[in-house]
Amino acid sequence: MQSFKVITTIFFLVLLNCHSSFATIHEDKYHDYRAQYLSVDLLKMQQFHLQQAQIKLKNGQMAYAWGDLAYLLCHIPNHHEVLQQMQDLALQLNKTDEMLKFFEQAVKIFPNDTTVHTMYSSFLSKSGTPLTR
Repeated sequence: MQSFKVITTIFFLVLLNCHSSFATIHEDKYHDYRAQYLSVDLLKMQQFHLQQAQIKLKNGQMAYAWGDLAYLLCHIPNHHEVLQQMQDLALQLNKTDEMLKFFEQAVKIFPNDTTVHTMYSSFLSKSGTPLTR
C-alpha cells in the first residue's frame, strides 16, 4: 500500500510539473520530435528516460515507466515513440483521460504533425472514446 502512495505521488508531481504550463503554451519552450537537430542534453535526457522506462516495464513497474515517459512528453510533446508506448500503457493502467491530455497538447502545439494525429485517432478508437468530448 505504501508503494502505491509513492507511485501515485510521483505520478501527480510529474503531471503537475508538465500540465501546469498547459494554459500558457509557448512553442519555443517545447522541442519538436521531427527536428533535424536536438541539443546534446536533450538527446541524453531522451536516451536516459527511454532506457529507464524499458527497464521498469521489464520489471513490471508500469506506473514508474509511465512517469519517465510522461517526463519526456513534457519536453517533447510530439515524441512518436513515447506516445506509442504511453497509449499502450494508458489502456493497461486505465489512464485514458491522462493520455488524451498528452495527445491534445501535442496536437495543439504541433498541428502539422500527421503522425500524432494518426496516433491520436488510433488511441480514440482503441479506448472507445468518442471524438467529441
